[in-house]
Amino acid sequence: MLETGPALVQAAPSAQASRDIVAEARSRSAEMYQEGERLREEEKWEAAIVAYEQSIELSSDFSWAYHNLGECQKNVGNWQAATAAYRKATELNSEFAWSYYSLGEVLEQSEQWDEVAEAYAKAAELAPTSSIIGLKLAETLKKQASLNLQQSSEQYLQLAQSEGLDAEIYRQAIALSPGDVGVYLRLGSVLREAEQFEEAVFVYQMALQVNGDSGDVLMPLSEVLMQQEKWVAALECVQIVLKVQPDDFDAHFQLGEILSRKNELNAALASFNRCLELDDSSYWARHCIGNIYSWQGRAADAIAAYKEVIALAPNLAIAYKQMGDAYTTLGKVDEASDAYAKAIELDPQVV
Repeated sequence: MLETGPALVQAAPSAQASRDIVAEARSRSAEMYQEGERLREEEKWEAAIVAYEQSIELSSDFSWAYHNLGECQKNVGNWQAATAAYRKATELNSEFAWSYYSLGEVLEQSEQWDEVAEAYAKAAELAPTSSIIGLKLAETLKKQASLNLQQSSEQYLQLAQSEGLDAEIYRQAIALSPGDVGVYLRLGSVLREAEQFEEAVFVYQMALQVNGDSGDVLMPLSEVLMQQEKWVAALECVQIVLKVQPDDFDAHFQLGEILSRKNELNAALASFNRCLELDDSSYWARHCIGNIYSWQGRAADAIAAYKEVIALAPNLAIAYKQMGDAYTTLGKVDEASDAYAKAIELDPQVV
């Protein structure tokens, strides 16, 4: 007869034995919890953490063990572990306000303000008479609102670095950050295109308060003043630029345009000649010189100027048209006819 070996499968413990095991674990868990409490009161945080973790390992359904573990982890700067412990405490006991309050405190370290506000709000709901919780909630909501405003500001300012946007975007960006001259300039440009000249002037004047003698501001301000036919004010802007930047081509050109509009033709002529000293290739300065000669009745000089323009810009229809006008003044019909024909060839709408 064969001998049987040792049993390979042990019989399951009886129900009573299982209850005894659970009771023993709970008893041992309670002992470790009490040890943790003693160590916590003595501010022996690391040792208390070990005791609470052993208590939880033996019996994991006691919310106070997690709450106090969270406190110890917080006191040694283990924010992630403290957060996990307080979250578990709120899961096991969702009616205890101070676990939510403590959760909010540790979440502040990571600046997760939405979650912080949620935790404090739940704590305030459970303990509506607590001034401590109420104050924390108010402070958090204020920080949250400030952060949202800052993010909104950054979004507007980033967006406002682009050209050609809706004017309201630039207005909001200026309200949020009034020291960025570039935003004023972009808003001014949009307003000019929309022919909102009064507001454009106001915007440029605000920009001057940020950067008082900037040609980047004074030149477009002068241009919009010209669009309003405010020649004296436009002239003052350009003159300020030329005091600081005496060799600025654009400023001399704009000065010539303003003086032409004021019918100060000799002074305008001097401005456009100064432009040619700064840039001999400018056909527009030559074109303006030709126009002044025409207005002064110097048709021959005007024709010479327009020929110089055409040499530099052979497809500029308006130069041929105005040269034709000058030839007409001199009674040179054939030359005028040829000039008009070329102008129409280049641009049928020019004559």
